Amino acid sequence: MKRFFLIFVAIHAATCLWAYDFEVDGLYYNIISDTIPYTAEVTHRPISPYENSFITIPEKVNCYGKTYVIKRIGTSAFENCYTLTSVTLPNSITSIESSAFKNCQSFSAINIPQSVVFIKPDAFSNSGIYNDESNWEDSVLYIGDCLIQAKRGLTGSYVIKEGTRLIANNAFAGSGLTSITIPNTVTDIGVGAFQYSALTSIIIPNGVTKIWALAFYHCTSLKSVTLPNSITQIQRDAFRDCSTLTTVICEAIQVPDYQHNIFANIPFLEATLYVPEESLEDYKSAIYWKDFGTILPITQTGLEDTQSDNKASFIKVIHNGQILILREGKTYNAMGSLCSSC
Repeated sequence: MKRFFLIFVAIHAATCLWAYDFEVDGLYYNIISDTIPYTAEVTHRPISPYENSFITIPEKVNCYGKTYVIKRIGTSAFENCYTLTSVTLPNSITSIESSAFKNCQSFSAINIPQSVVFIKPDAFSNSGIYNDESNWEDSVLYIGDCLIQAKRGLTGSYVIKEGTRLIANNAFAGSGLTSITIPNTVTDIGVGAFQYSALTSIIIPNGVTKIWALAFYHCTSLKSVTLPNSITQIQRDAFRDCSTLTTVICEAIQVPDYQHNIFANIPFLEATLYVPEESLEDYKSAIYWKDFGTILPITQTGLEDTQSDNKASFIKVIHNGQILILREGKTYNAMGSLCSSC
């Protein structure tokens, strides 16, 4: 009896492992939402990997009398598909989940549409794209306009290439980078993209509207952050445990929406928050933002287009009637001298 029970459990576990909700034209799907709007994700093929060389994911499929919009490439959907060489994704896809194309060693071509805002860790690990050194630039993997992953051991400064739109989840997590330049073409910075990194300052470009969860979590060397006027939302723990963060410049006129204490465990009493002059009182009364020891107005909203000799953008603020320049986490007076007592 006991042996029979164990066999039953093993069969049930295997069945659950390869469970799917429906199949259409040789692709298998799990339902994300079974209420309007109906949505689904591509999932793995039962028993064995897909054997196709070329796969086109449809934008919509009909099943059970309903039309499902395909929103995700699910976790491990095409993992170990050794014969797969290319995939065409529809504009409905918003997320490529973990290990989606892992170990697809012949895989060499994919279009990532503008609709994609999440690329999870290891989505392309050990795939043909991953293993092709020509897809890596200075130890960073790019696919089209998406930055996928930086190699471990990356240190110093790095300039993300112009035209990049998306930085994938965990892309620079744990890196030794102390400085990074993000072009204005970037609109999405993934969950945990820079967590546990060695960054000392960061300027988020205009065009980014949301800081995703854990983006800069536990960056203990991070001293200065500049948020653009395009920011509308900051998700949970984005700057949590940034224990040396003492300068935050937020150019957003409207206080961004936030989840929980996005600045938990920063040194609030020693920290200064710079905000648009017309929004000063809003920030002073907003939960968590009001906890900064000093809150001061920005006199000229927006990063300056003017470039210094080292091509570092800067911002002007007013403190006690004095014009100050904030650049790369340091404060200078109007004469260009480093200001240690401002």
